[in-house]
Parts: sequence; structure tokens; C-alpha cells
Amino acid sequence: VYDRKNKIFLDTCALYEKQLKDYNQFSPANTTISVVATNARLTKANCNKISQMAHDGYARSINPVHTMNDGDTIFTLASGQVEADINLVGILAAKTISRSIANAIYSAEDSGGLVSYRTIK
Repeated sequence: VYDRKNKIFLDTCALYEKQLKDYNQFSPANTTISVVATNARLTKANCNKISQMAHDGYARSINPVHTMNDGDTIFTLASGQVEADINLVGILAAKTISRSIANAIYSAEDSGGLVSYRTIK
């Protein structure tokens, strides 16, 4: 949450803890949906594990994440072209998810009354 008056970011976790209603100007429901697409040969269970590991990317970049109001979801798709280590694919997926969130923040523009990083940096 960005405090326009004081021109600072507020600690969202602290706001939840204190339940400050005056800063709750937007819906607490924030869903992040991502897709991990790989050319690895993976089973349905492997894709599920990759999605699970990729959620670490959310945790590295979004705070708080996975609250009761969120629908955070990651889908994994695999074309099955090459053999790959599931652990490595999962590690790289988490890293990529985290980086994609940062890229989205840095490239976003003001919209719907919300101020973007570009405007406040």
C-alpha cells in the first residue's frame, strides 16, 4: 500500500495486524495467477510439484502472500521435448516467477487511480 500523503510505502503486514481501516482503500482480495511453461518432459504429478515450488517465487516477491482473500495460483505446462531434473526446473521456476513480478512492477503504469512505481521512484 502506498501512502500518497506521506509518499511512502506502508507495511501491509502491519496494516493487517493493526486492522487500520483508513488505509484499506482497495479490496484486500488480490489474486496473482502465473504460468510456468517448459519444454521438459514432466508427468502431471511433476507439473504439480513444479507449481508448488514456483510458489516460492511469490513468497520472495509478495508480502503478504496466500492470505484468505487471495486466489494465488500457478499452472505448469510441459511440452515434453527434453529430459530435465524436476528439482532444477522447480528452482528455476521460482526464480523466474519472482523476477517476473519485479519486471511487472518496474514496467507498470498508473491506472485506475493507482500510482505506479515509475511515478513514485
